[in-house]
Amino acid sequence: IRSLKGIHLAIEALRPLQRNVDLWVTGDQSDQAASTYLKSLLSLAEREGVSERVHFLGLRDDLPAVMMSADVICVPSLWREGFSLVAAEAMALGKPVVASCRGALPEVVKNNETGLIFDPDCPGDLARALSAVITDDALAASLGSSGRRSVLVRFTYDRWAREVITQLRAAASSGSEP
Repeated sequence: IRSLKGIHLAIEALRPLQRNVDLWVTGDQSDQAASTYLKSLLSLAEREGVSERVHFLGLRDDLPAVMMSADVICVPSLWREGFSLVAAEAMALGKPVVASCRGALPEVVKNNETGLIFDPDCPGDLARALSAVITDDALAASLGSSGRRSVLVRFTYDRWAREVITQLRAAASSGSEP
C-alpha cells in the first residue's frame, strides 16, 4: 500500500457512488510507509463519509478468489506502471477493469474495449467510470469477456514462446554471428 497506487482516489470516488458499493483494498500494511499512508486513507474515508464502505483486507494469498468476488477491479495508479499484473490478472478472470491512464495501463486495458481508462488528474473521472460499469451489467459483462479474450491472445506464455522462437529463428537464418 503506497500513495502512488492511488488508493486515495478510489476512496474519493466512492462518495458519489451508490450506497451499496464498497471498496476492498488489498496489500501489505506492515511496513512504516504503508502504515503512514493507511492512517491518511482511514482519515480520508472518515472525512468523505464512506469509512463503513472501505475495507482493508491486508495481504492476501487468495487474490484470485477475492477478485472473483468483486464486481469490478480498479487500478487507480498514479505511478507509471510498467505493465500492471493486477489488471491482466483481473482481465484473465473475466472481470471488468477501471484503470488510470498512467504508464502501460492503457496498453494493457484498452479503453472501452477491455476496460475503462480514467485520468487521475480529472476530478470525478474515476467515479464516472466506476459508475458506468457498476450500473450497466451489459457493459460490465462485455468488458469482462473482451478482457479475458485479450489476455488469452496477448499475454500467454505460449504466445511469448512463439514470438521468442520466431526471433531466434530470424537471427539464426540471417547468418550473422554475434
